[in-house]
Amino acid sequence: MRPHVIAAILMIVMLLMCSSCKEAPKVTHPIADKSDSSCLVCHQGGVKGTPATSHPKYKDCLRCHEYAGGKEPVKQQVQSNR
Repeated sequence: MRPHVIAAILMIVMLLMCSSCKEAPKVTHPIADKSDSSCLVCHQGGVKGTPATSHPKYKDCLRCHEYAGGKEPVKQQVQSNR
C-alpha cells in the first residue's frame, strides 16, 4: 500500500476512536486507582449490578471514561467480592 493511503486509514481510525469517546459513560463513583485492572474488578463481569464493559481488551479506561463533573472523585478502597 502507498504511504498516503496508510496515513489516511490511520486518521480515519483515530477519528472514529475519538468520536466514540465523546459518548462514553462518565465515571460517577470513587475509585481506588486509575489502573485498568481496578476498573475491570467490577466492570468486566458486571459485579453487584455494575454495567459490564463491552470492550475489556481496550487499555486506558480513563482516556474515554472521564470523571463526571470535571473533577476526580474521592478515592476509596475497592472491596473484593471474595
